[in-house]
Amino acid sequence: IESSLDPNIARAIRRFRDAPASVISMADFARELGLSRSHFDRKFSQQVGQAPKQFLLNCKMIHARRLLESSHLQIGEIANALGYRDIYFFSRQFKQFFGCAPTAYRCSLDYTKVGL
Repeated sequence: IESSLDPNIARAIRRFRDAPASVISMADFARELGLSRSHFDRKFSQQVGQAPKQFLLNCKMIHARRLLESSHLQIGEIANALGYRDIYFFSRQFKQFFGCAPTAYRCSLDYTKVGL
């Protein structure tokens, strides 16, 4: 599906998926692609069906879940690795996305591993 997208949009998707923490400012990122923020938002939304900011958040949350499942990093370290400066903001977004706090999510994984 990426081959049918505008090259800038395909590049944005790859960057969001591979290195979500590297996108600090959507306006700066759009400029890096040679587009204005509004043009990038409009083009991305038309081609992907979702605003770039929401798509990036989805990518960050998927990465967060993977890190919680596959590493022993502390929640603050995970938040930092994903570009969050505020662990509480990260935790709130995670909870809105998955329905539970990152610590609760990790604890639920631990219980399933030991068969409780």
